[in-house]
Amino acid sequence: MTSPAATPTLAATTRLGATHLTVSDLDRSLRFYQDAIGLRVHSHEDGRAALGAGGEDVLVLIEEPGADRAGRHAGLYHVALLYPSRQ
Repeated sequence: MTSPAATPTLAATTRLGATHLTVSDLDRSLRFYQDAIGLRVHSHEDGRAALGAGGEDVLVLIEEPGADRAGRHAGLYHVALLYPSRQ
């Protein structure tokens, strides 16, 4: 008799890197991610800013003036952040 297939799992040390987003206005985007989301700027230079909650970078914004919006079509156009509480 064969044993049931083991459920594949990721190692506990597996981590995702920061999400990189192209933005048309870096200053406006920084205000949003700081004021509305609560992230802090870890670095900011040459049209690029890295943000996080104090530890690892979770978001990197790259300014590209005139960049088009993602539009209203299917695709991966979202970022999810896990917070320890709703507060």
